[in-house]
Amino acid sequence: MTDAVLGLGALQQWFLMATTHPVSVHDGLRGGMRLSAAPDLGAVIRAGSAETAQTRLEIYRRGYFARLTECLADDYSALRNALGAERFEAICHRYIVAHPSHEPNLNGFGRDLPMFVEQRAEELGAFAGELARLEWALVEVLHAPLPAALSVNDLAAIPPEQLGDVCFVASEALRLHSFEHSVNAYLQAFFEARAATLPTHEPCTVAIVRADYRIWRFTLSPAPATLLGRLVAGQPLGAALEGLDVTPDQIQLWFREWTTHGMFQRVASRTSG
Repeated sequence: MTDAVLGLGALQQWFLMATTHPVSVHDGLRGGMRLSAAPDLGAVIRAGSAETAQTRLEIYRRGYFARLTECLADDYSALRNALGAERFEAICHRYIVAHPSHEPNLNGFGRDLPMFVEQRAEELGAFAGELARLEWALVEVLHAPLPAALSVNDLAAIPPEQLGDVCFVASEALRLHSFEHSVNAYLQAFFEARAATLPTHEPCTVAIVRADYRIWRFTLSPAPATLLGRLVAGQPLGAALEGLDVTPDQIQLWFREWTTHGMFQRVASRTSG
């Protein structure tokens, strides 16, 4: 009867304010009183034999933050390990308040956490935002479309005289990130359940790619990192190789590994795109 009098929309707005308030249901209800048609709590939520209506509503509020924190912990398990459970949950609570969920699917809910953490580097550590960015790359790669990959045979079929003008179209399931801290080494130690010190200042470039239902991570040395970065940015092979002191054998070895792991989906000429 109550939602018929108030209108379902007004009742939903009231419930949302009460159950998503960062401090308590009491404070949320006080905010709800500013609505043009705020219901009486007792008319909407029945008291139990041992709980007040407000206490019962508080269960929903705590559940809202708990479920979203669990979602973030699933995507950022290594960050949780690095920060410690208490500090991680505190930053998640602040993130949820600043970036409330607006979608029924939670796959993308944590997309802004790396930037949120990076903005708090003095509090959380300079490495934390980079570790979050690496973990989010895993999430993106996991959910990205997986097109057919360029094979070693496809690569061998390109006439040598045309290679300089060939552009390599990166797989949608590839991410390439440069970091100032050894976050990939820390992530690997975490996955292997090995004790590891927090990431130190150690610049690295990491390629993350999904192929054959597996996600692969490669820490690249400067030369292949530069080449792959230029190719992913759309430069043709000839231009991408300019200024790099590399041998044909090295290039062949890198491309064999990159194509084996599905980093490119196709090639295109400089003009065709």
